[in-house]
Parts: sequence; C-alpha cells; structure tokens
Amino acid sequence: MIFKDSCETGHFPTDTILFLNSIMNNTRHLKLAAAYQRELSDLLCYRIKDPRLSGVYITHVVLTHDLGLARVYYNVPEGRVREQEVKDGFEKSKSFIRREISHRVKIKYTPDLVFYYDDREEITEGIDQLFEKIARQKDEPGKKNNV
Repeated sequence: MIFKDSCETGHFPTDTILFLNSIMNNTRHLKLAAAYQRELSDLLCYRIKDPRLSGVYITHVVLTHDLGLARVYYNVPEGRVREQEVKDGFEKSKSFIRREISHRVKIKYTPDLVFYYDDREEITEGIDQLFEKIARQKDEPGKKNNV
C-alpha cells in the first residue's frame, strides 16, 4: 500500500500532495464563494439603498483559481426587463460593495467583482415546458409527436 509506506517514512508522492492540495483549495474556494454570496445578499438587503438594486438576489458566486476575480450571478423577479438597470446599479455600487466585503471577509486581497445576470431559471422553465408538452402529446392518441 502506497499510503502505509508513505506514512511510515513521512514522505508522500508528489502527485498525492498535489491531489490533496487541490481538494483543500477547492474546499477553500467553495467556502469563500459561500461567504461572498452571504455577505453580498446581506449588503443588498440592509446596506445598499440604490433603488435599481431592489428585489435583486444573488444566485451564486464563482471565484477564479487565483482568487483575483469573483463572478457574481444575480437574478431579478421581473426577469430580463430590468437587467441593464440592475447592471448599472451594480457598477455604480461596486467600490462600496468591494470595500464592505473586504471588511467582512478576511482574506489578503479582495477579488474584483464582475456581475452577470443568471438566466438558469428561465432556461429551466423552458425545459419544463418542453417536457410538459411532450407528456401532453404522449397522452393524446392519434397525434404525431412534433416538438
């Protein structure tokens, strides 16, 4: 067994160390992304008073490998109607948001924030409608299945 021998000698193969580091870094990225999402949501609810950002919610945050960039995905109940308005509100509030997050999440460098509209809910609704249409056509005898 490679681990038994490695544990006895205190030396691990390089590929094992790299694998373990990638697992730990991935866990760290996930925890940081969750912390950013939580803090951004809190800022949107309680601190940011820009009316363009009312009703906006953060769906998820993705951090780059070097933690230099945070991609923040948001959604609005009204859908794409307010997308540009909300994007302008985020751009106007970006420096305030970065400063507040740097105080709340303690890491050496605060990543740059880029905001994206998250259209996964709209895509999911479209797929659900297609499945419902297929199910209705299966239930109706004598009709061709043209989807």
